[in-house]
Amino acid sequence: MAHAADVGSAVTRHVTVRTSMRPPRAVILFRGDEHWRRWATLALAAAQETWAGGGHLIVPYSDVGAIAPVLMPVLAAYDPDHVLLFEPTARQWETVEPGRFRINDSDGQALEGDERVRLLASDAGEFRPHDEAGAIARDYLVRHLTPFIEHWADDGTLLSLAQSIATGEAAELTRAPGVDLAAAHIAVPQSWTSDAALVAGSVLGFRDKDGAEPEAIDDHEILRYAYGTRSKGSPPAALWVGSASDTVRTRNELLDATVSDLTSGFSREAGVVVVGDTAEDFTLAMAYRLLLGAGIWVTSEMLADERVLNLAVGSVVRDLGWRARNRASHVRCVSASLDEGALTDALLSIESSAIYSIGGIEPKDRLAPTPPPDLRSGLRRKLMVEGVGDQRAVAVEVKDDGTMAMVNAFVPPVPQQSRLADDGYWYVDVAIDGSTMPTGRALRGDALSQPATWPEAVRSGADGLSMATSSRGFIPAGAVLTSRLAHPRLVSLGVQSWVAHMARADGFDVSHSQAGQAARLAERRLGSRPALTDLIASPFHHVLLGFQQVEPHRAGAPRGAASGDATPSRLLLDKRPYLSFSQMLALVPDESDVSDKPAWLRAQFDLLQDHGLARMGVVLRCEDCGRQSFIGVDDMFQRYRCPLCGASNSLTSARWWKSEAEPSWMYDLHSSLRQIATQRGDLPMRAAARLSASARGTYGDSSEVEFIQNGHSYAEIDLIAHADGDVVIVEAKAGAKLGDTDRRRGRQAAKLARVARTLRADRVVLATDQSSWPEADLVRVRTAVDAEYRGLRVPLVEAMVDL
Repeated sequence: MAHAADVGSAVTRHVTVRTSMRPPRAVILFRGDEHWRRWATLALAAAQETWAGGGHLIVPYSDVGAIAPVLMPVLAAYDPDHVLLFEPTARQWETVEPGRFRINDSDGQALEGDERVRLLASDAGEFRPHDEAGAIARDYLVRHLTPFIEHWADDGTLLSLAQSIATGEAAELTRAPGVDLAAAHIAVPQSWTSDAALVAGSVLGFRDKDGAEPEAIDDHEILRYAYGTRSKGSPPAALWVGSASDTVRTRNELLDATVSDLTSGFSREAGVVVVGDTAEDFTLAMAYRLLLGAGIWVTSEMLADERVLNLAVGSVVRDLGWRARNRASHVRCVSASLDEGALTDALLSIESSAIYSIGGIEPKDRLAPTPPPDLRSGLRRKLMVEGVGDQRAVAVEVKDDGTMAMVNAFVPPVPQQSRLADDGYWYVDVAIDGSTMPTGRALRGDALSQPATWPEAVRSGADGLSMATSSRGFIPAGAVLTSRLAHPRLVSLGVQSWVAHMARADGFDVSHSQAGQAARLAERRLGSRPALTDLIASPFHHVLLGFQQVEPHRAGAPRGAASGDATPSRLLLDKRPYLSFSQMLALVPDESDVSDKPAWLRAQFDLLQDHGLARMGVVLRCEDCGRQSFIGVDDMFQRYRCPLCGASNSLTSARWWKSEAEPSWMYDLHSSLRQIATQRGDLPMRAAARLSASARGTYGDSSEVEFIQNGHSYAEIDLIAHADGDVVIVEAKAGAKLGDTDRRRGRQAAKLARVARTLRADRVVLATDQSSWPEADLVRVRTAVDAEYRGLRVPLVEAMVDL
């Protein structure tokens, strides 16, 4: 990292920025009714007409526009650039559901028979009836995922896959440049309706209806090509489009010739077996194949044919056998539609097949229902353009909370292949080293770019920032390629700024609470938030708590006494304790890992004094008002003023607090540290230190954040952290309880759940310095987040004790 120069409240640094080019990713919605297999086939066929269409994911919706909750985690991991709706034409509706729509003539009479057929065969058959349920499903996913939003669409979203291709509203979804679809390749006819044909079509591609319908082949032969076991003979003639060729390419491979697979990370998942007959089961299997490279769909139709079943699960069985010998991989078995008992029965049927018996599987490695895999980390598979990308050094302004804004406009990389460069429809993923911004979570637009000329061109993706390269501004004729691209100044938000943007989108304002402002002041003086967190997470926090403000409760207690104080030897002046070095040393526990406690404690106070957060002085009695005051060394003169009444005093033995002895050095902490101690602001910081220590990679946080709604305080969150991709909300209490009454505990649980949903939190933590947290409170919070998240992936609710 190069030099740093002050720029107002920010410093300028050079950081490494890693970029990679890729085609678009699209979620395409289709009807999940009783005809879902036909709709899925048509949606896949339409998707496969576009560049990298084999990498798009189709998703079913119900007749009321609902998306199955089980699909939401895989959709978030897939991280689509676009959420599109497949709206069938009237002709397609007639093919799937004959007579579904009434078609009238000019007199308002319903057309029937040959007249209806002729009309549907004309251009009128290309009319696409609007599907309100599909529009509801699309809007739901746009809100809960993080796709690009094109501002020129009527309602702020892309309307449908068909319209996007036909009118260019989503120019990014186009035919693969330079592809000759007349070239010989293999694909699955759309008329084949078996489950095996649907699986094969999602892998190989679907062929258009061009002339005579090819003769069907059995499902075993179809799957043989879908699952890559193509060495046993040439493709059947029914799969060929055009004349057979020595080079066997699938339709998807032909369209995606400019795209390559990139797999990063490591996963213990040898495969995911999805069992069930529903559209959701098919989408789950397809998503696992796209994301992990290993998603197998097994239906009752496949279970009834052992030859087909052997092909469907053969690769998983081989991996299981390898696992039995190497203990390095795992097979998960899930279902979107079956309960655990039905899934167990189906897996027993798989285990009884011939292919399973030859895998060398040990009893403990048998197939059994499992939780779905966590797709937020580990292995990631995606489509890329021209390799793995590059990296460059970029100047950024870094603000106090970690927000990084590029100093200069970002110039995206361009592909070397002329057929791609001529179109300019690739996307760029940008990862900025040192970024602490949580990814995804529906954050997009002007929060991530400056100026706001291209707010629709940047979004927060799963791997950092995702940028659409095509410019939305005026492009003069004959402009060179780089002049036809967007050039925003990209911004990666710090945790506090990210919280503010997420809260604003959900109707909240945020600010630091009084305790948070005190922490911010101390952070600035020490130089960084981690410096303050490290200090308070050390044994010094025992000393810090010795400076808590104390309320003497015995009437008439003499000034300077410590009546009611847990540490009677402390000197109290207006409720503020002052400690000697020996008193502070006694507060450091013997079981701490400090070998030389006096030297260590002296070093801590030297550090604080150097940064204006502590001072040493003596306690003197005023000759005029008779009260004791702490006089810091900076204010000690032969004649000094009483800070309470302003009287001038001579520094003589008469002013000594204890006249029989010379005054000894006493120590004072800055009011910000005293406030942290008094309000137990040390607990969120100690929780932050524990979260940071357990994080393997990215970590950032902000503490004591107040959420404000309609000008009134709604909730104060002790700590919001971003740890290894998880957003963590922490409620820290010294007393290990959410409130004094059931009503208060319930209200606090509801507020935690509401804020968790606003921030799309992954974990809600109840933290305390006690040895346990009441299980009843954990249940309250779990119940509240279940109700608040309404079918989305519910965050983990857990306790953190013994801070």
